Amino acid sequence: RENFLVILSNISGAFQLNNHPEELILPLLDGMLHWSVCPSSYARDPLPTLPAYSVLSPQRLVLEALCKMSIHESNVDLLLATPPFTRIDRLLAILTEMLANRKDQVTREFAVVLLSNLSPADSFIGRCIAGQTGSVSQFISFLEEYDAVAANVASASGIHSLRDNPEHTLGTSLDML
Repeated sequence: RENFLVILSNISGAFQLNNHPEELILPLLDGMLHWSVCPSSYARDPLPTLPAYSVLSPQRLVLEALCKMSIHESNVDLLLATPPFTRIDRLLAILTEMLANRKDQVTREFAVVLLSNLSPADSFIGRCIAGQTGSVSQFISFLEEYDAVAANVASASGIHSLRDNPEHTLGTSLDML
C-alpha cells in the first residue's frame, strides 16, 4: 500500500483518468477519497516504515496525488462524481480545516490547490466550499499573511529581493498566491 501511494503521488500529475476504463478508475478514486477523509490514525499517522516524527502519511500522499490530478478538469469531474457525496462534503470540510492550520504549510497549500481546483467544476461545490465554517476568511487570511510578509521583506530588503527569489523569501510561490 505504501509503495502504491508513493508511486501514485509521483505519477498523478500526468494521469488523466478519462483515458482509462471505469472498472479501474472508480476503485482508485474510491480508495483515494477513503484515505483523504479517513479519521483513523492509520490514515493520518506516519507511514509504518518511516520514523514517528515523519510527516508522510497515507492521507498526505493521497492529498498530494489529488492536487496533481486536479489540474485536469476531467479528473475533477470524475472525482466529484464518485459516490457518496457525503465523502466529498467531508473532504471539503477537512480541506477547510487544513487551510486554517498555519503550522503545516504543505497541507495548507494542498488545501488551497484542491479547493481552488474543485470550486470551478460545479457551482454547487463552490457553494459547499463557501458554506464551510471559516473557509472564505481562511482564504483571505492566507493571502493577507503573505501580503504582510512581502511588505516586511520589501521594507527591510527592498523590492528587488522579492523579484529575485520570491518562493524563498515568502515561503510559498507566487502561483500559489
